[in-house]
Amino acid sequence: MENNFTFAVDFIENRQDIEGLVLYCNNNQVLKKCKSTYYLNIHALKSKFDNIDNLIDLFCSLDYPDYQFFYNNIQETVDYETAQESRSKISQIIDAYKQVIDIICGMVHFLEKRNSLSRKDLAAEIFNSYGKNSNKAGFLFILKDKGSLDKNSIKKLLYQILKK
Repeated sequence: MENNFTFAVDFIENRQDIEGLVLYCNNNQVLKKCKSTYYLNIHALKSKFDNIDNLIDLFCSLDYPDYQFFYNNIQETVDYETAQESRSKISQIIDAYKQVIDIICGMVHFLEKRNSLSRKDLAAEIFNSYGKNSNKAGFLFILKDKGSLDKNSIKKLLYQILKK
């Protein structure tokens, strides 16, 4: 039996065209399964896409793609079934990102209207409008200082919208 199992492992290990093999032993009383590395990796990826956090990470790493590009990437990276199962979450992320863009545009507009204010007066306006303990107030300062939000800030805004 060991010889057969070693042969099966060698045969299946790097195959991408089949899931694996099942060896039946002891008059079909014992089953030995051997899965291809490709299959195991795909299923590890699939389980990651059950979690919206991992989809958000992928979305951000792909630089905020549109729905079709995002869907196609999952289909090409994992498989059709996973892409289909992820459609609802993809839509939620894309819709939330549109809201993030609207929020950022509103923040930019807010800053443009107060461009002539001193830093101290601007801080007072920001805290008055957004609250002192609001992360959006912090995002306004980042926008003022750097001109854009980093991926981490955008991800935080996505989470705020998705967790409503």
